[in-house]
Amino acid sequence: MQKLITIFLFIFVIVLVLITFTSGNILPVFSRLFEGYFAILTVFGATSIAFSNYLDTVIRDISEKKKLEDLEAYSNVVDSFIDLKNELISNVLLFVGLIIANYILLGVVDLNINICILGIKVNWIIGSVQLSLFVVATYIVYNQISSFKTANEFKRVILKGES
Repeated sequence: MQKLITIFLFIFVIVLVLITFTSGNILPVFSRLFEGYFAILTVFGATSIAFSNYLDTVIRDISEKKKLEDLEAYSNVVDSFIDLKNELISNVLLFVGLIIANYILLGVVDLNINICILGIKVNWIIGSVQLSLFVVATYIVYNQISSFKTANEFKRVILKGES
């Protein structure tokens, strides 16, 4: 979670500086990026379902014989897969939260508020937050795919051990 907050804050500051430096002229470019949310949502949804099914399959691949041979190793492997499944669930919940936050911000932008905070327009701040949320969502998808690779490596080790 700390990493996500760091990414968010880093991107927020960079984007806010860019928006301020260009007097808001770069906002239309960023607004096109927000359309990518649907593509990221689709990829994330598909990988989440596939990853969940994959983890269930790998856990089933661990034979009862393995369990009887080395109970501690079996327990460690199962615990690792359960941790990956818990991470999957957390990622899904966080991703849904990011999407809801983005839509709330889109609604606030539609209000067309012309207030400045410390000399920075509210719409510029909202645009910076939106792009930061987009980057965090993209990182979550990357993290999901990396977890998929980790599970695949676990499966490879398990299958090599059985043969």
